[in-house]
Amino acid sequence: MNPFHGMENEYRGLRRSRKKSGYFFRILIILIYLITSLVYVPANVEVQAAEDGAGEVTYDFGGTVGENDSAGPGFATFSEMFVISNGFKVDPGTTQLYSTNYADSAEETLIIKKTGGKTFTFKDLGISLYHDSPRLTLTNLSLVLKDPNGKRINDEIYSLTDYELDNEEKVTQLSSLFNDGAQFNHANVASIEITWKFYSIYPPSNLNFENITIANVNTTADDIPPVVSDGTINTTNINPTDVTLDWTKAEDNITPQGDLEYRIYQSNSNNIDTVNNIEENGKPLGSGFSKDLAIFNVTDLSPTTSYYFNVIVRDAAGNKSAYMMKQVTTSSQTTTPTVTTDKVVSNLTQTSATVGGDVTSDGGASIKERGIVYAVSENPTTSDSKETASGTTGNFTTELTELIPNTTYHFRAYATNSEGTSYGGNQTFTTNGLNNNANLSNLKLSTGILNPVFSPGTTEYTTNVANSVTSISMIPTVADSTAFITVNGVPVSSGEVSADIPLTVGENDISIVVTAQNNSKKTYRITVTRALSSNADLSNLTLSSGTLSPGFSSGTTEYTASVANSITSINVTPTAADNTATVTVKGVLVESGQASTEIHLTVGDNEIPVTVTAQSGDTKTYIIKITRARGSKINLSNITLSSGTLSPKFSSDTTEYTAIVANSVTSVKVTPTVADSTASVTVNGLPISSGEASGDIQLNIGSNEITIVVTAQSGDTKTYNITITREANVNANLSNLTLSSGTLSPEFSSDTTEYTAIVVNSVTSVKMTPTAADSTATIKVNDITVKSGEASADIPLTVGENDIFIVITAQDNSTKTYLISITRVAPMTYTVTYDGNGATNGTVPIDNQRYGEYTDVTVLDNTGQLVKTNHKFTGWNTKADGTGTSYSPNDTFTMGNGNIILYAKWTKNGQSSSKPGGSSSSGTKRKAYIGIGTSNSNYTQVDIIRTIKSNKKIDQVVFDNTILNKTLMGALEQKQDLITILIHTLPSDPADEVLVTLPEQSTGQLSTSNFKLRIETEDVSIHLPKESIQSISGKKKDLFFRIIPIREETEQQDIFENALKAKVVKEIAGDKEVKVLSRPMTIETNYQDLNAILTFPLKEIPLPSNQFEREKFLKSLAVFIEHSDGEKVVQRGNIKYGALGEPVGLEIESSKFSTFTIIGLPESDFDGIEMEAPQKVMQDKVWTITFNTSINPSTITNSSIYVQDMNGNKVNVNVKLVNSKTIQVIPIEYYESNQTYYLYVTNQIHSMSGNPLSESFRMSFTIDN
Repeated sequence: MNPFHGMENEYRGLRRSRKKSGYFFRILIILIYLITSLVYVPANVEVQAAEDGAGEVTYDFGGTVGENDSAGPGFATFSEMFVISNGFKVDPGTTQLYSTNYADSAEETLIIKKTGGKTFTFKDLGISLYHDSPRLTLTNLSLVLKDPNGKRINDEIYSLTDYELDNEEKVTQLSSLFNDGAQFNHANVASIEITWKFYSIYPPSNLNFENITIANVNTTADDIPPVVSDGTINTTNINPTDVTLDWTKAEDNITPQGDLEYRIYQSNSNNIDTVNNIEENGKPLGSGFSKDLAIFNVTDLSPTTSYYFNVIVRDAAGNKSAYMMKQVTTSSQTTTPTVTTDKVVSNLTQTSATVGGDVTSDGGASIKERGIVYAVSENPTTSDSKETASGTTGNFTTELTELIPNTTYHFRAYATNSEGTSYGGNQTFTTNGLNNNANLSNLKLSTGILNPVFSPGTTEYTTNVANSVTSISMIPTVADSTAFITVNGVPVSSGEVSADIPLTVGENDISIVVTAQNNSKKTYRITVTRALSSNADLSNLTLSSGTLSPGFSSGTTEYTASVANSITSINVTPTAADNTATVTVKGVLVESGQASTEIHLTVGDNEIPVTVTAQSGDTKTYIIKITRARGSKINLSNITLSSGTLSPKFSSDTTEYTAIVANSVTSVKVTPTVADSTASVTVNGLPISSGEASGDIQLNIGSNEITIVVTAQSGDTKTYNITITREANVNANLSNLTLSSGTLSPEFSSDTTEYTAIVVNSVTSVKMTPTAADSTATIKVNDITVKSGEASADIPLTVGENDIFIVITAQDNSTKTYLISITRVAPMTYTVTYDGNGATNGTVPIDNQRYGEYTDVTVLDNTGQLVKTNHKFTGWNTKADGTGTSYSPNDTFTMGNGNIILYAKWTKNGQSSSKPGGSSSSGTKRKAYIGIGTSNSNYTQVDIIRTIKSNKKIDQVVFDNTILNKTLMGALEQKQDLITILIHTLPSDPADEVLVTLPEQSTGQLSTSNFKLRIETEDVSIHLPKESIQSISGKKKDLFFRIIPIREETEQQDIFENALKAKVVKEIAGDKEVKVLSRPMTIETNYQDLNAILTFPLKEIPLPSNQFEREKFLKSLAVFIEHSDGEKVVQRGNIKYGALGEPVGLEIESSKFSTFTIIGLPESDFDGIEMEAPQKVMQDKVWTITFNTSINPSTITNSSIYVQDMNGNKVNVNVKLVNSKTIQVIPIEYYESNQTYYLYVTNQIHSMSGNPLSESFRMSFTIDN
């Protein structure tokens, strides 16, 4: 038995126990040895079992299943009969079987064997697991049975891998694993080898051997050789180089006949008659002894040579017997046959011939085939054409058929035996030739006469036929009946009529090809000329209006017709009598039988010529004179208005009308339609085309007169009058209402007249900005007149509710009142408390003041003389353990939204008094907001953390996934796709830097949900489109924006000077003034090429009050961008307007984030983004322009991409489309040194989807010298 363990600590305990047990039993054995003088075999050598025989029996090793016990009597009996080896020990005290291999995860092998050639029949073996291992997996398990010669029984290995053994106190028989549960029955077994290995097992391996079943144990050694009852060796297939041997199989007293092994030996002398002589003198053949062998083929022998052969048979114990020696003489060598070819050829025709040959010797082997081979090349072989002949040797003839006429053939006689094929000499013959007569004996035509008269030797002929002849046929006759004919490629029998051959006007070539029997050809050519048509008559002539007079006749060429004044055009339909003729109407070609294009008719006589041209060129002209009557109608057939309805309803005879339009209608268009198209019409004295709208006629409030005058072709006139009344405006609605602080609730709607709003306590006044829906209405806020779209004066707010009334008076004096109730909340205050933090004497300072949020707090000194034994007072800290924020007396910090406790800081005497934590952060918090869409509702609050580093105030906002998920869910419910982040600054204490961070999971969520993102601060609005968010999704890093307003005057001044001195600015402005209008702003992000829309507020830039001047000023605004890589760009943006139409921001697109400054430029003819090349370029510089999408090649022109010099002259360049997204601009001649040029890329360029470039670009570049 052999236990092993799966846990190292268990294994170590068991190992110590086992060694101790072994030591005890060894002492016991020594005592027994001293007392009884019994022999003990050391445990580290094989234990030789007794050799007493045993019949078929199962040896139960006697242990209890699942226990480490194999000490039963069955094992003791078995171990005395067999040798147990290969690293296993048998403890005499317990007869326990265990491994001595203590390597980790060892592969174990158990060998059970009989020695001296003794064998047995193996039936089965049982195994189980040690009880502390309920389930183990075998990496591998194998069983090998070997015979006394050490060879595997049946050359077989039983094996399995990755098998799980389950304890459950049961025995697993190997027959169930390897033999489908049936017992083995392997005889002549001398040894058993069992190999196994477990996964992750500490030594020794936990496998018990429970039982073994064997039978037929041999008790004595096998020393009797096999019996050869018939020692004769037979021979067959004796050839010059090989022979086949066979014999009768031997028998053995123990080894089964099928397990006996044989080997063949060879000698050149008769000296291999016994086993010893064979092994001493014979040459062994094959690769060794082979089981159950009774036949063998010997090769590599020499012809006509004597050899001696014998066979040794061996049993499983190694006993050998010899057969009777056999002498064999190989046969002699054979050759190929001897053949000659007959020279005489008989029965020669165009396609056949009779030839022959003679096989004079068969070469010592039977003739397998003979005959004639032939080909058009010399010395043909059997791979060419052949005809076989019957028989073996002697003369023979054969007929060759299906030959080609007039062809020379080579032929040879041949014969084949087992040695190969022989050929006679090469002979030739030539088949008879074919007839070469390719003449016609006669040729006739269905129409016309051949010129010259037919003769077989003449091959070129002509004939003429009338225009009415449209086809012709041929009757050719051959001179030799073996020839055949084609007419224009179509076969025709000799003397027969060909198919009709169509004739076109003019020459028609007809070819007659005669092919002789020998395939020679002769061609006869006949040129048939069909005459042209001279028919220039019409067969019919019709008009779209009017009637011909007289009625049409082909012979009549002049006609008249009359039409009414309403007929302004006519179509003429001529039909030619001959379809080859052509027709023109007034010189314009018209297809016969089809109507001409419309021919305009003037009032009075109109002459229309119709000319017919025959195929021959003859012409004939028909003249039609059409008279159109004059018009005299002066009525309108209709009047319509762009707004309003005529009263009464329009009638041609009614000339006075009225109409009423709403106040919103400031102008009207009148569309009069004349009854007669020859009449003319005016509206308020201005001519207008009939059926078309007049220009806008401005309408005043009240009555407006409109006069329409119609003038007939005859000069008569008629006047229609329309009186249109425009109503006064009744619109007293507001279209928008905004507050300078607070948010209206509900959201503004023109129909809602009552609102509420809440403002913080710090807001002491508010401005209202009402916008009237109609510009004629007037507005009063608390009885003070306010212009529509402009802010009111400050309205003071008291703590609590404040009602504000807005009254709108419409143009018709009707009014509407809006009520806004604004609640100003009471101030929230907080306290600062001081804690002695373990002081042993003194009192803490008392701060009785209450502080509002965002107010400054001054830290008190140690006024109560706090002391602590062996410590020194070093200031205050927000945490008792000193890990919070430290303050010294008289430091200031900004109050947050909660009470503050400051703890005394103590430093042991002799230690440093540095501030723990090293932070100078004030730790104050206020709120940012994240919301949905552009409205001011549905926002979630997020902390703004203010820290102070290097004397700079930094407001940081970090959005976690929980807040973002909540906002996204709300947006999806409201079907919104925009997330807005609002960050308000402290007016009295603005930050030096704002840092907004979104974790990378958040950008992934925004991308997945297809959202846009907008970050709103007091200084800039950053808008990220969906495409930009999707471009950074999955990049595995957070997204941050750092917004830094430049407030230091010296730093501002440096940026202002850089802007004014920048080359790109000077090239735009020239000598004109450029103004710096805004505080510079630095924007940074951690993603490159991130496309964003930036909007810079205009609230700090004073705008002209005059509307014209304001629009002019807004057009001059641009953004000067100074990138960190040195590139400087001027970009003209778009002005963004508020709800009341007021300009609120300047919007640009940017993918690089650097320093931005709003500047005012003088007027320019270029409206786009200005750029400057960062350095000089070579004279042959090629510019490569890459777009972010495929562009439409048709939009790449010399007006959409071009280069100009400083004087505005275009430079010759080649614009090359490299691929769907890339363009190169290549100079045709070198640019001039030290000169500046401009590269224009305009928004005339469109993508393949039709979208134009969002902005035009102009880049200046200077040429190096």
